[in-house]
Amino acid sequence: MTIPSRKVRTQNPSSEYLGRGYAAGIPASPAPASQRAATAVLAVFKTSSWLLHEVSPVFAEHGITATRFDALEALARHGGTARPAELRDTLHLPAQTVTSVLDQLQAAGLVKRSPHPSDRRSTIAELTPAGRETVDRICPPLIDIEKDCMSALSPAEQEQLISLLTKIQERIAQRRGGAATAAT
Repeated sequence: MTIPSRKVRTQNPSSEYLGRGYAAGIPASPAPASQRAATAVLAVFKTSSWLLHEVSPVFAEHGITATRFDALEALARHGGTARPAELRDTLHLPAQTVTSVLDQLQAAGLVKRSPHPSDRRSTIAELTPAGRETVDRICPPLIDIEKDCMSALSPAEQEQLISLLTKIQERIAQRRGGAATAAT
């Protein structure tokens, strides 16, 4: 059986962006649709990376990762208890990752797991008092940083940004063949 060969790109993949103004973050005018889309995606990636860099010291100060905090915070939003599948859907993480994160949080005493009362195939994850205290300690400085970073936008612009990003999330969910859940 012969495996068809694939054309190998010999140039640096980012070089196609350099001539189009991507390196400087300046789109050409007028921008073709593909260039506009690429510029928008790169801007989202860059902003996401920068925001994570801004909040990471808060997590490090409390000996936790952003993913572990997200799981704690998701549990808090679910009233302190949730099934791993509910956390998977809320956090948009693979089931194996949710299991690993819950293992780590349980080992740290921030979460406890018990059998689901009506479904023997499932468990319930529950915030411990130490887990609730961790969320309560981390949220104030985290909120301060988030508010400061977002202060570059008016409240109306922030609402518009949320709406636009939600539309993109919904489109990605459609591409994946699933329903979108709002990332609130």
